[in-house]
Amino acid sequence: MAVSSNIVSSCSGRKFERFVTLDFARGLAIVVMLFLHIVQRTLNIDALFNTIEQQPIINLLALSLIPFYGGLAGFFLIISAASNMVSMYRDLHRGKSVQALVLKQVFGGFLLLIFAMLCEGLIGYQGLVGNFFKHLNNPAATDWTVMLWRWNFFETIHTIAWCLIINGCVQGLLSLKGSWQNTKRMIISYGILAVIIVALTQPMWDLVRTIVPGYPFGSYPSGNTLFLPEIGTESFWQIFRAPFLNPLSAPMEPIFPYLAVSFLGSIIGIVLSKPRENITKKFPKSMFLVGLAMFIGGLVGVFYSIAAVMSARDFDAAAAFYMTIINHRA
Repeated sequence: MAVSSNIVSSCSGRKFERFVTLDFARGLAIVVMLFLHIVQRTLNIDALFNTIEQQPIINLLALSLIPFYGGLAGFFLIISAASNMVSMYRDLHRGKSVQALVLKQVFGGFLLLIFAMLCEGLIGYQGLVGNFFKHLNNPAATDWTVMLWRWNFFETIHTIAWCLIINGCVQGLLSLKGSWQNTKRMIISYGILAVIIVALTQPMWDLVRTIVPGYPFGSYPSGNTLFLPEIGTESFWQIFRAPFLNPLSAPMEPIFPYLAVSFLGSIIGIVLSKPRENITKKFPKSMFLVGLAMFIGGLVGVFYSIAAVMSARDFDAAAAFYMTIINHRA
């Protein structure tokens, strides 16, 4: 990667510039995610499955790639985390206090979280405004109740918001007494934390399911899904706890295990914040091999899961399962 050529460290008293590669990668992730969402909402998947023997190769390819590349949330998150860590180190090099850094991260994370909730429930294409524009030819068909329950739908932007908050607190604790200058210790610490998050993922899901039986796919007596309580229908306690349960065990992109991805991005950001001459040439290769190993492991897991469903039931069930693989708790 040519990333290191696009920034210089203030450790040597020089001015910071932007990472062109990080900006490009983030833009690429956004464009691909938007394209996938557009295709998902215009492609009649059920009709394609019913006539799968008659479909051209391009449609079959779309059916194969959409669920797989729907998992690009991890790519977007790791780029965001790396950029955020570069920003934090820039502030630390400029003399900003650790306390001010933590406050900035936590405040920014909560603002993003509020925006994410407004986007999903009110102003987004799945929220009230989007629902209204879908029914401009018949406004009476608008589902005005969507904002009462979709506000808690957990997506990538919610994950990023919670990772901003948690990463800010973690970075603050690790930076006490100037420890942030020991980049080797910081990298090791984030690596250990990433492993811990992955190890705790299943126990955390089980714990939440024990506290709230059937979470997240079960239902309230009203019929509403457990992770999407409706304001005015569910109790105050059920509404209050919802934004805290979803980050731990939401159907899509909970911080267990996605916080581990964020921690890996933080490692990249720490390394890229070092003076160019101090960045070992082995680092890009090492990160590539780690990513490749994770990718292959995930790919094997996907094929194993599909084969297990097909063995237990049939091809149609396996195909239906694959189409929900973007829903990582499925």
